[in-house]
Formats: sequence, structure tokens, C-alpha cells
Amino acid sequence: MFELIYTPPFKVLCMGANIQYRFLKYKRLSCEVVGGMKFFFKTGPDFATIRPLKKKKDVWYINFGLITQLDLGVVSPFADLGGDGILTVGTEVNLRAIHRKPKKRYKLQVK
Repeated sequence: MFELIYTPPFKVLCMGANIQYRFLKYKRLSCEVVGGMKFFFKTGPDFATIRPLKKKKDVWYINFGLITQLDLGVVSPFADLGGDGILTVGTEVNLRAIHRKPKKRYKLQVK
């Protein structure tokens, strides 16, 4: 999973590369453990020192978290609690499901 994050109050622009492992799937609800790197391009004063790996000037660190997601078909709202204390709430949009609906509804046939 790749993510691009921008938060206006802190003026933070970062990118994350995560590996996910699903440990619970019950009907439409799933929980996943996430681990990976976060890279900051533009940092605020509080984010430059979050768990640096080498020096305080580094703007990357290893992050672990937990994602809980509810699959509703076209949209899938989620909540992500990271090991760095950052809570992310958002939704995933399934563009393929939106594209396939008209085909099923009208039963388009090629002659």
C-alpha cells in the first residue's frame, strides 16, 4: 500500500510505503496490521523528530499500525491508528465497482 498524506494544520507532506497483513475478516469488516516506512518531504517542527533512525535531521522512520475497514462495495471507510500516534480516518473508493454497474444493469451486447 502506498499513501500520500498532507495535513494543513502542521504543513506536513509525506509518503508511506506499507506492507499489510489481514488477521481478521468477518463478513464486511476486516482488520489489518500495517508496517512500513514513512518519508517526509515537508515537515513541521513536531514531525522532524518523531523516532528518527540516525540523526534528528532525518525525515523518515519505521511505522507500525492497525487498520479497521468496513467494505460497503463502492466505498470502504477505514480508521488507521499508527504507532506514531497519528489517527487517520478516510475512505477507499472502488472505481471498478462504479464502472461495472452500468454494464450489468443494461446488459450491453456486442453484435
